[in-house]
Amino acid sequence: MTYQELYEEVKAKFSRNEFTLKRFSHIERVIRRAVKLNDIHKLGLPVEEVKIACLLHDYGKLFSSNEISLFLDSAREEALPSDYPELFIHAKTIWHSFIGALWVKRDYPFVSDHIIDAIKYHTTGKPNMTTLGMLLYVSDATEESRTYENIDYYRIITEQDFLLGFKEVLIDTVRIIKERQYYLHPLTKDTYEFYIKEKLND
Repeated sequence: MTYQELYEEVKAKFSRNEFTLKRFSHIERVIRRAVKLNDIHKLGLPVEEVKIACLLHDYGKLFSSNEISLFLDSAREEALPSDYPELFIHAKTIWHSFIGALWVKRDYPFVSDHIIDAIKYHTTGKPNMTTLGMLLYVSDATEESRTYENIDYYRIITEQDFLLGFKEVLIDTVRIIKERQYYLHPLTKDTYEFYIKEKLND
């Protein structure tokens, strides 16, 4: 399957209703952002690999919470990172990345494990991320429709210095989680401590 064929098939799947169509518009913006950052920083990632990771990163959002819950009943051990047993109990907002990675692997078995890994951790991050994983993480956070506080700064810094920009986005994500008293799941905590070299209090 060529990239264009994959693109058209995924676009058709996201055309089921107004909500998923808006989600696909976000996906297209993430693709553009990632391709741009890959080029600016000369990351050396194959452009098609970057596009596929971005195209499929929200594949799990095609499915309802009920569909995901039913899937987890039969595939929890495969979906759940064994080192993080609390992940699915407290953090439904990140289910789509883990379940989506499994469904991408199921529906598109030709997609590389490298891409699957980037999709799986694009919401939480993880220690020692791949360059593709970091690129997807920052592109998702800084695509052109994002409007959160200081977004212009994060767009500029991610274009000036890739690693520093990634760290700044990660720091801001953790800040928002803690300020709003959301659940800080262990993967994000471990990612922060790995890259920022600073312990976080629970």
